[in-house]
Amino acid sequence: LEIAGAHVGIGVGYFTDGDYKKAIQWYDSGIGYRHPVAFYNMGYMYYAGFGVEKDIEKAREYIREAVKNGLDLGVATPLRGAEGYLDFAKGLLAS
Repeated sequence: LEIAGAHVGIGVGYFTDGDYKKAIQWYDSGIGYRHPVAFYNMGYMYYAGFGVEKDIEKAREYIREAVKNGLDLGVATPLRGAEGYLDFAKGLLAS
């Protein structure tokens, strides 16, 4: 998971810089390793429509995969400006 974590970290750097297409490429690479944060961050991209067309159903799928792969939404740290997304993700599991 170290390599996958590095890929996710690079993706977060691109996200922070506003280069959403590159962020998606790096998150996708982390997903190839089944990294839970990569799934979570990709879900946010679809939830907010950053670099992709907004798609709530795809966001749900990525959240589910994040949790299946070990993400604890109780301790998940939202991306900058993503507090509403964390609430959305937690609500999904509660329903």
